[in-house]
Amino acid sequence: MGFFGRIREGLSRTTRQIVDRFDEIVDAADAPDRRSRPVDVETIDALEELLISADIGVPATNRIIAAVRTQSRNGASLRDLVKQEIRQVFAAVDRPIAVTARPQIVLIVGVATAGALVLFQHAAKPEATVVAPPPKPLLDSAPALLPFSSISTTRSL
Repeated sequence: MGFFGRIREGLSRTTRQIVDRFDEIVDAADAPDRRSRPVDVETIDALEELLISADIGVPATNRIIAAVRTQSRNGASLRDLVKQEIRQVFAAVDRPIAVTARPQIVLIVGVATAGALVLFQHAAKPEATVVAPPPKPLLDSAPALLPFSSISTTRSL
């Protein structure tokens, strides 16, 4: 199996784990004896943990959890409540970028991971260049993880 095949297989496994866990949470919350009651705290905690681990993001997760917590179920499925709120989150930010002049420069702010850079390179035109600053250590103890020759006695942030 090639490099991309291994990446695809790993992503498929991760996706399957997230979907399976979501199905477990929904199945427990949608049991006939629980469907007419508000979603319980354990279910909300499990859903919040799942959304964070699925890299939905803290603001979107908080919005989804708040909606699930406040909405009356009226016999509705937890899956439908979550799906409805996720669609509203996407609808709020689903605006195309207006290109008014060429050349165009797009500034994307976020965590500079290898996956994000590859994504932006593929989304850009062939002549586009993706520039990312070198990663900075997140902790003061991070220089201990660097090779000995790269450790200096003075540091600036």
